[in-house]
Amino acid sequence: MAETATSFPAMLTLKEVAQRFACHPDHVLRLIDAGRLSAVNIAVGKKNRKLRIDPAALAEFIASATTAPPPPEIPKPRRRIRYPEPAGPFPE
Repeated sequence: MAETATSFPAMLTLKEVAQRFACHPDHVLRLIDAGRLSAVNIAVGKKNRKLRIDPAALAEFIASATTAPPPPEIPKPRRRIRYPEPAGPFPE
């Protein structure tokens, strides 16, 4: 039986993705931990994880991140607490 060669897409490291976005690799890691960017752990366990990002997942993240930002929230006016005037003179 002949084996067929399977080609895998070139996966990107945290450092390579960070270089593309001109940010720190920790920022990319926070995006992955928040679930906004998908990645594959190629190491065993979570303690010493080695993450790789698929370029298709990166393109999907870019497409979802380029939507219009939400309108700014208008702050509610603060309610002022009004205390009653003192009843009379106070002894010193």
